[in-house]
Amino acid sequence: MKTIRSRALNSFLLRPQDYWVINSEQNQYLFLSESLKFFKISDSSILEYLKICETKNVKDTFLTEDEIRNIGSILQQKDNAEEIESKDELSHSFLILNVTNGCNLACKYCFANIVGKNYDTMSFETAKAAIDNMLGQGTLFEEYTIYFFGGEPMLKLGLVKQVVEYAETKIVVESGKKVKFLLNTNGTLFTPNSIAFLKKYNFRVTVSIDGPLEQHDINRVYRNGKGSFNKVMEGVQMLKDNKIPSNLRATFNPQTLDLFETFQFFEDLHLPYAYSFTINNDYKSNSDDTFFKEEDYEMIEWRMKQVMDSFSEKIKNNKPVYATGIANKLNAIKYKMKRKHACEAGRRSITVDESGKYYACQNMIPYKHTALGHVGYEIVEEQRQKYMSKSLNAIEQCRDCQIRNLCGGGCEVERLNSDTALKQQMCRFFKMEWKNILYTYSRLQEQ
Repeated sequence: MKTIRSRALNSFLLRPQDYWVINSEQNQYLFLSESLKFFKISDSSILEYLKICETKNVKDTFLTEDEIRNIGSILQQKDNAEEIESKDELSHSFLILNVTNGCNLACKYCFANIVGKNYDTMSFETAKAAIDNMLGQGTLFEEYTIYFFGGEPMLKLGLVKQVVEYAETKIVVESGKKVKFLLNTNGTLFTPNSIAFLKKYNFRVTVSIDGPLEQHDINRVYRNGKGSFNKVMEGVQMLKDNKIPSNLRATFNPQTLDLFETFQFFEDLHLPYAYSFTINNDYKSNSDDTFFKEEDYEMIEWRMKQVMDSFSEKIKNNKPVYATGIANKLNAIKYKMKRKHACEAGRRSITVDESGKYYACQNMIPYKHTALGHVGYEIVEEQRQKYMSKSLNAIEQCRDCQIRNLCGGGCEVERLNSDTALKQQMCRFFKMEWKNILYTYSRLQEQ
């Protein structure tokens, strides 16, 4: 066996954070973090090379120095992976209006105020100013989006109607551009009148629902503790009956341990849906109901693999998968779509709260020190640079992460947590999900 002594070979070795070995049922696959290449390992010399990368022991190996150099050069070669454009200046066409911080529910993990206590409502003048400011930028877009958020925006349907009529006049009639309207709601307050309004203006509606009845009603409750599931499902059915484009949003918590059953529930509704896991912070519940323990992680990871196996079978049999995040992530692998920042908060998108203050993201509203300015005066650029979604190369903890170019740095809001364990919790979920996506992609390659 040839002994290798050259320290110069280290430059041809991948760092452990630059690759991931994925085991499918039949083969081993290699994912390269920088180029996003993903391929089956069919040569024993690759496995030997990876062993050297892991151990940093280049003394005893059957590979020659030239073979190590050649393999390293090939695997470190940059590819023409598509990079999602990253521009740091503010030029927004996506406006989120937090029309009220009040809500008729009392969800345990939510920062909104429940009706019955003091809560704030956005004035029509504030909404007008936010729209005018968006249109007054140097860049004119062909299409704008206005997203009504809360709290529960359906509590202020009259205001929403005023804003929509104003936006139609300013954007469509006067500017000759297009406008889309979105609404985020808990789904409990729909009436024939509100449904007719949403249909007239071609709204896309996002309804928050956490799964089947027993699971949803753990956290998404009224002030008296009564669950909201049945009322939410009535609202979802009203949207479907009236052919209003809609999608669902789930928040999974430690009680959501049977992920397979939960995902099946959503798939059976035949509506697109997204999901996230509860992350504790000072403005949401810090109780055991929302904090994931070590045994919870293990159970979720095991269940997630079952979910991914079922998705693989659906795709194999040309059946639709309604989990939009799954499809988007699989496409990111297929088309090597590099993310240089996680989202458009404070870049192409901006949020206005009830008082008229600007924020990079609606989830930053509870963190009052992150306000960027006010609709009545200019945005403070120093604040925007501090709290907008960061470019990947500006986030120190992401530089040595295997999925850095897939997640783009994760959620800027969660980085506001002072608790290091909570920051690690966010990253741990992201890694678990991407590992399962890569596993699913490998199964699809084999099929």
